[in-house]
Amino acid sequence: DSNSTSYCPFVEWSDEKFQWCIVQFRNLTNNGNGRFILDSEATETECSGEFYKDEKLKWPIPFSAGPTMFSYDLFSHEETLDLLEQTRDFCDNNEELHCWMEGIPYDYWTQYENVFDVLIELSIISVAVGFGVAFLFLLGKIASEKRHSFKKVLCGTFG
Repeated sequence: DSNSTSYCPFVEWSDEKFQWCIVQFRNLTNNGNGRFILDSEATETECSGEFYKDEKLKWPIPFSAGPTMFSYDLFSHEETLDLLEQTRDFCDNNEELHCWMEGIPYDYWTQYENVFDVLIELSIISVAVGFGVAFLFLLGKIASEKRHSFKKVLCGTFG
């Protein structure tokens, strides 16, 4: 559907097919630049310092990094936050898949996800602290004048 704004990056393959694919990628890309965790050491060839590519792939993979994600036609803050929320459903919010989304978009835009809640919380705290400080100043001012008893000062401060 070309109107869809979300995309699932997962492929429905069996474990055996994934393992075969990763081993082929590792063999074609010179061990994938060390991206794969292997269960055993490779067998050394007749030449010193050279090894066969016969290590066993550790499965399931305990840690992996995915490709870079690009997005187009994001013209508002809401669209960007929707993108982050939709992509997090596949990784961060998935209890079975232990992964997280990271990068500049996630590091920068996550501060806007709950900015309204933080604003409300800080406003309430500021008003409460303002009333508390005003109460203490008023109590101190009236008490320092020594014209009234402490009971009258408290009643005047609260009332």
